[in-house]
Amino acid sequence: MATVYSGASISDSALSDQLYGDDKQHGALRHATCEQLAAYPEKYAGFVENGRPFDHYVKSMRETGTYGGHLELSAFAHAFQKNIKIVQPGLVYVVAGNDGSRGADAAQARRERARKAAVARGDKHAEAPGTLYIAYHSWEHYSSLRRTGGPHMGYPDVDSGSLEVPEPEPEPEVPTEDEAMVMRSVPGHSLAQVRALMDELGDWVAVVEALIERDSRDDHGDDGAESASPKQGSATTESEPQTRRSTRLRARAERQRRKDQQKQQRNGATSVAKTAKTPAAGPSRQPATVHDLYDWRTIAESQKTDNGYMARMDTQQWVRRRRQPPVGVLRRAARKGALLPPDAPERVVLQQQFDLALRARAYEKHWRKVLQLERALQAERVEEQRKRPVADLVAAGIALNGLHAYWQTARHFGRRVGVFKLPGGRRFPRHKFAPGNMVDIAPSDASPDWLGKESTSVPRIPAEVVSVGANVIKLRFAPEHSRLDLGAFDSWRIDEGTSTVVDERTDNAIAALQNDVDACVRMSNGDRQFALTGTSLRGMLMGDEPIEPLLFRDQRIRSWCERYMREDPIRIDGDPDLGLNAVQTRAVAMMIGRPLSLVQGPPGTGKTRTLVQAVRVLKKHFQVPHPIMLAAHTNVAVDNLAEGCLKAGMRVVRSGSTSAVRESLADATLDAHLARHAKHPQLLGLESQLRAVVEQRETLTAELNALAESHGDMGRMKELRAELKKTGNAFRTLIRSRWMLRCEIYTEVLHSADVVCCTTIASGSSKLDMIDFPIVFVDEGSMATEPTTLIPLVKGCAQLAIIGDHKQLPPVLHSVQARKQGLSTSMFERLFLQGTSEARPPVEGTEPGSYGLHGLPRIPLTMLTEQFRMHPSLASYPNAAFYGGALNDAASTQLLAPFSSSYCAYSSGAPHNVTLLTHEPCAGVAHGPAFLEHTRSPFSQSQADIVLEVICDLLDKNASLTGADIGVVTPYEAQVRLLSGMLTAASISPHGVPPGTLTEHARDALASLPAERAIELCRIEVHTVDGFEGREKPVMVFSTVKAGGGSLHGSAALYEALEQPSAESLAALDTNPTRGGYIGFLADTRRLNVALTRAQRMLIVVGNLDTLLCARLSEHREDCVEKSDVHAVRRYARWLVEHRCVVDIDAARENRARGTHTAPPRAIITPPEATAVHAASLPPL
Repeated sequence: MATVYSGASISDSALSDQLYGDDKQHGALRHATCEQLAAYPEKYAGFVENGRPFDHYVKSMRETGTYGGHLELSAFAHAFQKNIKIVQPGLVYVVAGNDGSRGADAAQARRERARKAAVARGDKHAEAPGTLYIAYHSWEHYSSLRRTGGPHMGYPDVDSGSLEVPEPEPEPEVPTEDEAMVMRSVPGHSLAQVRALMDELGDWVAVVEALIERDSRDDHGDDGAESASPKQGSATTESEPQTRRSTRLRARAERQRRKDQQKQQRNGATSVAKTAKTPAAGPSRQPATVHDLYDWRTIAESQKTDNGYMARMDTQQWVRRRRQPPVGVLRRAARKGALLPPDAPERVVLQQQFDLALRARAYEKHWRKVLQLERALQAERVEEQRKRPVADLVAAGIALNGLHAYWQTARHFGRRVGVFKLPGGRRFPRHKFAPGNMVDIAPSDASPDWLGKESTSVPRIPAEVVSVGANVIKLRFAPEHSRLDLGAFDSWRIDEGTSTVVDERTDNAIAALQNDVDACVRMSNGDRQFALTGTSLRGMLMGDEPIEPLLFRDQRIRSWCERYMREDPIRIDGDPDLGLNAVQTRAVAMMIGRPLSLVQGPPGTGKTRTLVQAVRVLKKHFQVPHPIMLAAHTNVAVDNLAEGCLKAGMRVVRSGSTSAVRESLADATLDAHLARHAKHPQLLGLESQLRAVVEQRETLTAELNALAESHGDMGRMKELRAELKKTGNAFRTLIRSRWMLRCEIYTEVLHSADVVCCTTIASGSSKLDMIDFPIVFVDEGSMATEPTTLIPLVKGCAQLAIIGDHKQLPPVLHSVQARKQGLSTSMFERLFLQGTSEARPPVEGTEPGSYGLHGLPRIPLTMLTEQFRMHPSLASYPNAAFYGGALNDAASTQLLAPFSSSYCAYSSGAPHNVTLLTHEPCAGVAHGPAFLEHTRSPFSQSQADIVLEVICDLLDKNASLTGADIGVVTPYEAQVRLLSGMLTAASISPHGVPPGTLTEHARDALASLPAERAIELCRIEVHTVDGFEGREKPVMVFSTVKAGGGSLHGSAALYEALEQPSAESLAALDTNPTRGGYIGFLADTRRLNVALTRAQRMLIVVGNLDTLLCARLSEHREDCVEKSDVHAVRRYARWLVEHRCVVDIDAARENRARGTHTAPPRAIITPPEATAVHAASLPPL
């Protein structure tokens, strides 16, 4: 052998001699090699030494005289699909021309055949067929090899046998990344089969669907059916449906190829898309599960910054790659498991997925049926409500009428705001509208065609309440309604609105429980990243065994959690100081160290602080990079969590309705982050262009319609149509650009956040779809229905802690049937009972044994046991009655002294923290406005007068007490409306309330209150018990409303118990089961618990002692009160008597008139000899 055309700088001359028979084409070969490098940087950039930028490297290679090495030989071989045999002393190795891409073998064979034919024809510059031979010597020179005996010119004719070195064995075929995805998604198919389908269809998703369809036909014995890709030479003809499907798959593959080409053209030489087969030493490990995806150890140090996870990410690429996964990807494993033969080796794993999918499907079917019961009743109420006179709706506080309206100049985060007022600036009547509520508006006397369109009913425009004042309410409108002419009508009405958002998000959440999120991880690649639509915890939620904790791959976190989950925690130097007590710290460790955990938080035990510290230790101490989601059922709880996180120094994004967010958190809202973003002016510019295009389109359309009606110039009409087409294209382009830019901003804002706070409903917003949330903490878990709790979980949750207290209020429902079928049982309560004799299956009505509930271990639970809210005397009865005495009082609670009042009980000259202010039985209870018979709400005017007396006395005797320090709760909405109206009117002037509605004592109390103190009355919050959960006030007044009296066996026993309370005198009390004592909603122990645990320093209960001692529940109320226990109410009344906390209203009034207080309490009923008179005074049943 001889070497010719040896080059000391690059191998182009040697390769030109081998390929064309001379070295004259070396410049063209260098150019082709550099073009190959530039076109596929993902293949070659990793082999550039010293971290040199790849584009600079390629630029230098284009220069003459630059040395090229093995990297350039590989690029040349791939570009020309030629094998190059390199000969060194004692060694011969081959650079393969097949780069491993789809169809490379077939393409190389076709090109070799074309080379042979071109050489045979004598074509100019024909390429030589066969392997190219070059020598590498002196560690720097490449030379062309020819036989010593010739030929010395023209095409070389090298005999490979003369090299005396055997050909290397071909390397085993390695599947590309797309081929590997197909083989993982549809196991049991050879690489050759997969590669053949990839050559035909081009898109791996289409190949997977074709293989699944073929497997399905094979498993069902359909011998006559062919696969979507029949083997070559097969004589079987495709059926017409198969032909149509193949055509669709090929069309889809062609679209995908075009998208890939466009993306490569956009990205150019800077593309960083992943490729499976490259000259790299070995492929990177593809994440297979959510745990792999969020294994914090695998994130490069260059990507870990204190601005959050992947702070240096390319948001444009992220948004382009991000997409929702198709159903076929999410449920492929389950479908495959259903079709596998019994002896298939992978059947065990896939069968588990199939079984879980079946249970999830039954779960979805059950909840859809139950939710429909609740929705049907709500729809019935709305329909009935719309038929009522508007005066009734205004009286009920769910409508406002006779309003003037105009557009406000300033916008609210880009949306137009309408201002609605009553004429003359009059104050609004009592209503329920609050910021964040959805409402409907329409002209007061609107006809069905008031919007210019025919309709069978009066159309209404939806809007969102931005702010509410005494005489003005501001509404924010969607862009499609921003051109509404508010001045076209003199009078508008606002009604309570309806929205399908909650229903849609709930339905999506329960459907997503069927999804396999690990499949989203496996199917994602450099070109597409699927959103994690589902949760890794679905098995545990359906009764399966626990999975691996998400954070335990970080040994620092694992060590800390295992040490602090112990009853006797092990502390070492460097552990974070959380500032919590031992039980709270153990709860934090369990929330982090278990994939699914529960924290029971009785009233005042520091649930919010515990949650905030759990997030803080993850973000600040352990530097977990990904944002954490904090969700709660109510906006109040979410705002508390967000404020706590801000005070702890974390970056907070408060998502949800901006109008419903506390004013102190306005700068933390997602809309505020959007407005501050550097790209926001660009977004405003796009919106301005969009408005201009819309106006132009409307102008062109109007002109075209006018010409068409008048049969005008046809040429002009043609021009207008062409302009409209251009305008439509511009409109669509601007819409896409605006959407992409908005998504980029949301992506940057969310990725840079430490914590995202939102309600469980708002967590389903599409604004949060740009990232996944593997860690979710849910507060108020016992207040939300199970389907609602699922909403924040189906964004990829793999670590969940639910904080709640099933001893407090359950979800608020209207349908008795839905309640009976499990909708009132929260997910927190169901998981709390799992593994006990009271366990309930995820689907009501099924056998618990089918879920193995009795054999499962309990879900990890921690109960917070130290309460910081109430004075010990206030916490005494709830602790004993509802928590078995498990709560301890913090030392600071001893300092919560009560306020002075003539209406509270005293002992040794000091006021009690709790008092029952009892009055005579009410002769009857009126009912407020109602539209459906079963929704009638009672109220008591006499109790409202007493509440007003008590509040006036408190404000008069305690100068430091403000209206904001006082709260009023009652079980009934009608009583809320009555009390709110009275307090608002009384705050204006002592004579603001009509005299005929007040007792003499109430009028006297108002008259004696100074005007500067009377203004505080309008600042007092009045809510139902349900509306006050999660809240607290220094002073609470509880109006029981139901006070019809009761009948005891022997009034002498009651007289003795009041005068000399003891165990014996209390035990002598016995009720008459046939008379009085009806208490309605008070029979619900959870409602009673909430009512008694809102006060910090002082609680005054206004009611009738006889009624409470004889508490009963009527038969027609038994279905309405789910967890009724009248004995708890009776025990509470006896506890009040035993602790001398009962005061008669008449005695309190006498003491107030004398300027003294009640000590000890006097008898509430007449002495024993007047028993007959007392019994005769009771109202008839």
